[in-house]
Amino acid sequence: TRIFWFMWIDYVRSKNIFSKKFTVLELKLPKDTWKSPKAMEIFINALHNTSDGNNYNKYWKGETRPWYSLELISVEGSVKFMIWTEDGRKAGVISVLYSQFPEIEIKEVPDYAKSVHFDPKELKTWAAEMTFTNKKPVYPIKTYVDYGLDKDPKEEFKIDPLLPLIEFLGSVGPNQQVWIQILLQGHISKNRRKKGKFFEYEDGWKEDAKEEINTILLRDAKTKVSGKVDEETGFSKMPTITPVEKETAEAIERKISKPAFDVGIRCLYIAKKDIYN
Repeated sequence: TRIFWFMWIDYVRSKNIFSKKFTVLELKLPKDTWKSPKAMEIFINALHNTSDGNNYNKYWKGETRPWYSLELISVEGSVKFMIWTEDGRKAGVISVLYSQFPEIEIKEVPDYAKSVHFDPKELKTWAAEMTFTNKKPVYPIKTYVDYGLDKDPKEEFKIDPLLPLIEFLGSVGPNQQVWIQILLQGHISKNRRKKGKFFEYEDGWKEDAKEEINTILLRDAKTKVSGKVDEETGFSKMPTITPVEKETAEAIERKISKPAFDVGIRCLYIAKKDIYN
């Protein structure tokens, strides 16, 4: 019965997804923008939607949480920013973008992936999916806050963490393409059964993050008091925490305070066989 249940879910979801129309939006950015990266964070937060309807919609009609793909592509050195989304959500995506970046140009374009007809006799490809392997998933990647871009420094002191990537994409030569796709979907908060509870659920990722913070700060999970108790005085000893450990705990706490996404990142390089690098 369990096997047939999962087969049914796969069937109705596939049927629902293939019945939908999707669209690709190309974003043309102005040469100069004075917006803080906070504007893009506001846009991404607007994509956070964990609703997949009631049980009837989920298990009979195959509704799923909406997902989007934020994409950087290089077609023979021409770098483009794209957003892939359901056609029915296109208007919402465009309106939020314009609200944060009034000077941006947005147009609907054909799906660039459909323009490539793979012929193994002529073309060669390399593809990969990124995974976070060096630490636990609760640890964050560096964001614009870590680079100091949340403070809106003077233009001459600004750094652009994306610049090396953009330069690389711009260096791609004739008969070559590079695609980078960042797929994101709102993270469901009630995704793990609580220990010792049968009907109560918790956000496993967030609880693991809180546990990691307690470990770093050497604090009690219930009282939030750091350090061990001094047997003579009865007071807690101040723990020895390095600046790096303090910054790490702050970064994790900042991460779990924001809307979370389930994310997948994939890359593809495609080129003529005789120039494949």
